[in-house]
Amino acid sequence: RVGVVCPHHPSVCYRINGWRVHDKRRTSLSIDSNQSIPIEWMHLQRDRQSIVVAYTYEMGKYHFLDGSGARSAQWNLLSESRWPSVTKYLVQTRLRSVDQDPDLVRHKMEEILTSLLSWQADASSHDANKSPDA
Repeated sequence: RVGVVCPHHPSVCYRINGWRVHDKRRTSLSIDSNQSIPIEWMHLQRDRQSIVVAYTYEMGKYHFLDGSGARSAQWNLLSESRWPSVTKYLVQTRLRSVDQDPDLVRHKMEEILTSLLSWQADASSHDANKSPDA
């Protein structure tokens, strides 16, 4: 369970709010030529509404989708005196399905996720380069 080690899994809050998972897929998103991160896409339905959600978790340089991935990141950080915080990146839009318009919808959602992840990496790099007395 993701909620034990980091923010709750998106399917939890959507299910509690009446959404039903219609389809789920795992893919990866290339951030740059050296890094690819896991992304999960969910197509959810409630009444006559459909939405698509894409998300990933980040803990420092580690990215994951579930509790197993979170535990793996924690295992890799055991020797560190300070651990990075866990961030959940989630983008949601209304659609009929993930495949309804792949060139526009998935591309735009991936663009947003890439921008968020890049912004966070830049902010973290800036913070790491700050002197303690600044």
